[in-house]
Amino acid sequence: MTKVFGIGLSRTGSTSLTAALSVFGYRAIHFPADPVTQREYSQFFAHPSPTLNLSLLDRYDAVTDTPIACVYRQLDRTYPGSKFIWTTREKGSWLRSCQLWWDRAVIPFMEHDQAGVLGPFMALVGKVTYGTAHFDAELFSQAYETHMAEVPRYFDGRDRDLLAIDICAGEGWPRLAPFIGVPAPDVPFPRLNEMMPDS
Repeated sequence: MTKVFGIGLSRTGSTSLTAALSVFGYRAIHFPADPVTQREYSQFFAHPSPTLNLSLLDRYDAVTDTPIACVYRQLDRTYPGSKFIWTTREKGSWLRSCQLWWDRAVIPFMEHDQAGVLGPFMALVGKVTYGTAHFDAELFSQAYETHMAEVPRYFDGRDRDLLAIDICAGEGWPRLAPFIGVPAPDVPFPRLNEMMPDS
């Protein structure tokens, strides 16, 4: 099965995208953070290279969420023929959602991760993706603008490889199904992780 990578930033509907891909039969995983994946990402970020092999892709067909958004170029080279789904969101809504998520979920988790297993990795992902482990409106805004500019530039002329979709604004099966190349299923599009305002 063709590999699919969700390359949207945090809080852009990546959880819903993961569930939607599962409806299509993909073995999909959101923010994988098993020890092997953590080690592979950490080694890559310490010593970047033009390609990136992820062992979890022996078991999964689709991977979404950070830090996939930071390594789409390397994954494109390593797994030619893959599909890339770029979940987008209006900037103001995105910033509000990120601030809520970091304040209520990310930071408390990192501060109370007594085992020190996942917290340091989450901090690393934040620093690589946004320049900070904590929410900072200016740094997040810069990361957003950079991502919004670089993704379409990299995939210019490759419409079959990249789909931009705004799940948070209500886009769903009519855009996703044709890109994947399958009929739209007769079930509602997943709308997950919406328990918080502006999520």
